[in-house]
Amino acid sequence: MTLAQLKTLVKFINNVNDTTLSDANFLRLSSERHKQMTLELANINEGYAEETSLSNLVASTESYALPTNMMKLKRVEAQYDGVNWYPVTIIDINESDTIANDTTTIGNLFTASKPFGDILGNSIYLRPIPSTNRTNGLKFWYVDNPADFAATTETPAIPAEYHRLMADLVSIDIRLMKNEMTSSQAMREEQAILEVMKRQASPRTNEEVMMRPANINYE
Repeated sequence: MTLAQLKTLVKFINNVNDTTLSDANFLRLSSERHKQMTLELANINEGYAEETSLSNLVASTESYALPTNMMKLKRVEAQYDGVNWYPVTIIDINESDTIANDTTTIGNLFTASKPFGDILGNSIYLRPIPSTNRTNGLKFWYVDNPADFAATTETPAIPAEYHRLMADLVSIDIRLMKNEMTSSQAMREEQAILEVMKRQASPRTNEEVMMRPANINYE
């Protein structure tokens, strides 16, 4: 359903009107809940909302910006030789065994066939530091961060079967703003709603398998 239809449902659930719940406030609340549900679904189903992007490797450059629309980093690969891709293991460089911390010494600890990366802020620092330029030599897999909603004519990107749950989550925020529930109550209701979504989205069945005895005729 569209956000306009979602808002109609939310207004009915919470007994509010357009004056009490403006479009701007509804879009703000919906945007945050949409991001939350996207991340939850990505944690359940591999590949959901997954995006990839490429960056160039630059000689003697260790720092590379992470994708600006990234919500969660899933995997990084580097191609130092222009042919072979190798997964980048994420580490904390401060945990290195060596005492010296200059780039030359640190760089000698790693090989291009087993690269490592240290994430700091919005950048990843590669080890070893590339010695040559490589076009599109760095590849990121990540969960895309959905853009904030700008109009009620939009439709949430999450599957339609979860739109009602999104309305329930937004309703929790509204009830909190109206002081109709406590923070602890809101947390419990939120977790219950997310558990319902997880059970619905899980690729594995949660039903118990009952073993039945074989029908054997001993006569």
